[in-house]
Amino acid sequence: ILVGSEGTLAYSRQITLKLAPLPTHKVLGVVNFPTFYQAMDMTQHIVRLGPTAVELVDRTMIDLALTNPAFEPVIRKALAGHPQAILLVEFAGDDKGALKEKLDRLDELMSDLGLPGAVVKMPDANEQKALWEVRKAGLNIMMSMKGDGKPVSFIEDCAVPLEHLAEYTSRLTDVFHKYGTEGTWYAHASVGTLHVRPILDMRRDGARDMREIAEVASALVREYKGAYSGEHGDGLCRGEWVAWQYGPRINQAFSEIKDLFDPDNRFNPDKIVRPPKMDDKRNFRFAPGYRELPLTPALDWSAWNVTRDPLTGEESAPGTGSDRSGGLAKAVEMCNNNGHCRKFDAGTMCPS
Repeated sequence: ILVGSEGTLAYSRQITLKLAPLPTHKVLGVVNFPTFYQAMDMTQHIVRLGPTAVELVDRTMIDLALTNPAFEPVIRKALAGHPQAILLVEFAGDDKGALKEKLDRLDELMSDLGLPGAVVKMPDANEQKALWEVRKAGLNIMMSMKGDGKPVSFIEDCAVPLEHLAEYTSRLTDVFHKYGTEGTWYAHASVGTLHVRPILDMRRDGARDMREIAEVASALVREYKGAYSGEHGDGLCRGEWVAWQYGPRINQAFSEIKDLFDPDNRFNPDKIVRPPKMDDKRNFRFAPGYRELPLTPALDWSAWNVTRDPLTGEESAPGTGSDRSGGLAKAVEMCNNNGHCRKFDAGTMCPS
């Protein structure tokens, strides 16, 4: 009963884990797609080959990675032409020869689906590791986006069956366009769970758009018999949207169990049971009335003081933005609070 309770019922003093051996060998095939829709539509065919992972990287993430000196040479090796999306398809096992045969079958499959030459094969372990590091840095790469709008996390954990993935992502993209914005997509295509973050300015009208987009996304996920919270915790942001997944009787049981385990509501309050509204401004990073302080920094931050069109990705010239601190505040706002800069193996201090 504690698994999945997100710390709302008790805490564990000791946990015993059952470990599994790591595979001896891995190979990676990077499938390049001329359209994002094709990447989503063909995932259902790729998983039939039995890969251990199928991970998505969209065009926005590719472009941002290409502007980062640490990631540019790695991501460029994975590209064939100018793809709108790539899928990282990994096979793992103890027989390296059999794994290379699976890479060949992946190549043949893509040719049969009308995309000959779309697979960049990476049998080398070092090249694989470097590319996976780029994928794992997905959040940091996305948050390196300049301008007032940022990829906002509130519908990034929805999951739908693979046969509906292409249609779901297409319809959700149309919703983003209705609000004059675009979404960034990456992560677990193999199980229909994509981390999508619409680009919104949460200091202005982003909160209003966020709720309206969430309402449509929730309806779409329900239509396709998916899950609004597919991988991550429900937390403050998704709590109000997941009740329909369980129904009134189970939700009532959740409340009763919570009150029995934690009558004083001390364990991780306001999660799962009686959550707040997602747009409760008391929980916002940018409080109402937020503004940059006017100051003149000693260093030149003008490269961050720009405007960016969320639909086209076009940026204005350095120093043309509205930041009254000359770009310093814009650089600070890139922080996504995941603490990667405090790791000893982080490479650059701030990966965003």
